[in-house]
Amino acid sequence: MSGSNGSITSFGFQNIETSKSDIVSHPQIYTNGSKRGVIHRHADGDTASEITLLPSTQIIMQKYPMVGSDQGIIGGAGVNYDKTWGNDTCLTNVNNCITYLQTTLGWAKSGKVFLTGYSMGGLEALVYAAHNNSKVAAIWVTNPALNLEDMFTNDRGSVKAHIKQAYGLTTGQDPATQADPTYSGTIQANRDPYYMAGTGGNVSLFTSYPIIIWEGAQDNIVGSGSPVPDWIGTFASTVNAAGGNVTVVVDPSGGHFIPTTQTDLTNQGYVSKILDMFDAYN
Repeated sequence: MSGSNGSITSFGFQNIETSKSDIVSHPQIYTNGSKRGVIHRHADGDTASEITLLPSTQIIMQKYPMVGSDQGIIGGAGVNYDKTWGNDTCLTNVNNCITYLQTTLGWAKSGKVFLTGYSMGGLEALVYAAHNNSKVAAIWVTNPALNLEDMFTNDRGSVKAHIKQAYGLTTGQDPATQADPTYSGTIQANRDPYYMAGTGGNVSLFTSYPIIIWEGAQDNIVGSGSPVPDWIGTFASTVNAAGGNVTVVVDPSGGHFIPTTQTDLTNQGYVSKILDMFDAYN
């Protein structure tokens, strides 16, 4: 891994946590500590390599120091850490990634960071921000699975078993009724952004930083594609009505995927919106 100023964009694998292959990147022309760090949370079943495959994250990495945090290993007793769904393992990992970028490497400026995420990772970015307002400058998420209870109850994308594993739920237990292991109230009340902003009465947890959400209109897992209600649109409207700043970029033909071609990104003005937001809040 190279990190010298003026070099080509460098990618490198680092074990920020034991046995995990996180990806750390350094911009081309850059003075260490002059920009905020970016922490990316990947989708259920993916790995840190997610950030190296996509035009959007590749462009961001040319301007900002970034960590693609890796949960893609099998741990002791068969614990699969790539399916964390906003649990305490996830929140601890984000804190460790922030410390690594800001303190261990000294690449990112101290203070707040930018969070990005896809699907499960989008939920995780929002959950982390809700419990750590003072550490988050802005968020960009793609097709976030922000309604945890809906994902669980309807087994969207066949992830119910993964959510059960993430929270140690047994047969008959549900995030809506099971006590959260760390915070007061249920798992749903603390790890379900859609519920937290709405019925849960904690919309203020999402109003202190700007959020950009890319939504595929044909997404039938977390988006507004049939038979899924428009959870993302409702979340954005609720937060904005409370004084928040959520922008939803809708791709009429998009499904449950990150835009993978430059054409997709350019047509929606996607990357320019992200970079404008990051630059404004750096």
